[in-house]
Amino acid sequence: MSTIRRPSRPPPWSVHLDPAKRRCGVAVFREDRLFSAATLRSPNPAALHRVILDWVWAHTGQPLPDLVWVAEIPMVYERDRAARQNLTALVDLVDAIEREATEIVRVTPPSQWKGNLTKGATIYRVGKRLHNIERGSMFDTDEDTFDAVGLGLWFVRRVNRGLTLPGR
Repeated sequence: MSTIRRPSRPPPWSVHLDPAKRRCGVAVFREDRLFSAATLRSPNPAALHRVILDWVWAHTGQPLPDLVWVAEIPMVYERDRAARQNLTALVDLVDAIEREATEIVRVTPPSQWKGNLTKGATIYRVGKRLHNIERGSMFDTDEDTFDAVGLGLWFVRRVNRGLTLPGR
């Protein structure tokens, strides 16, 4: 894993992950446009990375190492034992993707790309930034999918921190 630095130009393909213990919001971008997005689930947390990799390959047809992978990993504070355990599960998921798909997954805390927006505000702003054809490429409309799409919009420089438009 490596910390994030946004590229000056969008890569040909990028995959953006908003992981949780048993599900993961996934958004695939082709250059600066949303290509496909969904929240993927697995009853077995140890198999979630396989579900993600299979879905991404099926939707892109691209060799997985050729894709740029970006994941949101939350900040966890020292005293919050439950959050630290959840963080371990998220890091394990990202590590499994690195082992099987790519050399590196870039990671970012939520504060780097969405600031301190509430879930409702994030969903609203992401929805406002998408073109109609992009909205049609979203298989789910839950918060995990919107977070993955928002992370992608930020990474390809269509929005700034807080999901504001560039130049504002």
